Amino acid sequence: NKDSLSINNQGGVLNYILDINKPLDLEVNSKKISELDPIYMKADIINDNGKVIDYNNLKLGNKLFMKVTIKSNKKIENVAVNIQIPAGLEIINPRLYKSNSQKFKNIDYSPDYEDYRDDRVLSYLTTTKKKKIFYIPLIATTRGIFTYPASYIEVMYDSRINSYYKPSKKIIIK
Repeated sequence: NKDSLSINNQGGVLNYILDINKPLDLEVNSKKISELDPIYMKADIINDNGKVIDYNNLKLGNKLFMKVTIKSNKKIENVAVNIQIPAGLEIINPRLYKSNSQKFKNIDYSPDYEDYRDDRVLSYLTTTKKKKIFYIPLIATTRGIFTYPASYIEVMYDSRINSYYKPSKKIIIK
């Protein structure tokens, strides 16, 4: 059977296997997110005034910010946060461009490691009951209709503790 997996332990040592196979989009669209979950994240795109944008009515050249909120019900170390940016938007790396990136002040956010890539920002940190909020500066660079990817947070050594966030199915840049 092509959908089966066989493991034969011949070493005499107990092995643990955690197999998580799930379609992310189905779970994201049906999962109710709550700040009472073991780990919680929210990532909305806001304008210069701090208001959540209309995802169906962006203009080319709009300067925006991804507001990311993270919280857990206890201190959790080794947490990976993967904030995916929709195509059509570009990250303005605050390490390279200081001018517009400090519009909003990060709150209680000090990652152990942070990696800015073309289509996402990866952060590795410790969460607590106290909310952590950070901002990613963006600019609308391409006209079109784009799929909005889910962002997610999970504990690196126990992926059962996770959360996903997807505020819209698509964005439209005119």
